[in-house]
Amino acid sequence: MMAHRGHDVRRRRSRRPLRTRGLVVTEGVKSEPQYVDGAKQLFRDSHVEVKTHGVGRDPASVLAKAELLLRQAKNSGEPYDWCCVVVDVDDHATLDRCLADARKAGVHVVVSNPCFEIWLLWHHADHHAHIDRRALRDVIRRYGITDKTLPLGFRFAAYPDATNRARQADPNLASGRTGPNPSSAMPVLLNLMSGEAR
Repeated sequence: MMAHRGHDVRRRRSRRPLRTRGLVVTEGVKSEPQYVDGAKQLFRDSHVEVKTHGVGRDPASVLAKAELLLRQAKNSGEPYDWCCVVVDVDDHATLDRCLADARKAGVHVVVSNPCFEIWLLWHHADHHAHIDRRALRDVIRRYGITDKTLPLGFRFAAYPDATNRARQADPNLASGRTGPNPSSAMPVLLNLMSGEAR
């Protein structure tokens, strides 16, 4: 009888899902890391552990930081299973280089056009007309998003609405490409965080 119970324990352990580790490195140092950290709570049962780092530089610098963190993790014996960098279109001269280098490195790149705030807006409202950064920031102030900071009570759970709006704005949204204005490939990252993308 004792041996039978031991066999059951081993079988139960073998069915336990394996935890995967993801690294998210963002261009912004406020709203993007805040959003990713808040979204982690939505997927806390996904068996995906996510580390977030905000850089505050241009896309090429964000990718360079991601590659450094990936090397450090690998050397420490705890490599990441995937990595995603989150960047804006802005007027960055290094975006194309970032996309090309990330493809070679196997790093996902999530691009928002014109900037990350379009993704935040889509948690609250539809918007599919061309918009510049300044006008977009004026619009999101209506929802309490100021100084690149998310308000308490931000509607993280509205991400399915935001995803639908993102896919309507850019049916071809994908990692490693720049979509039209407005667009955001943030659904790619959420799929990674939820464990749906392997």
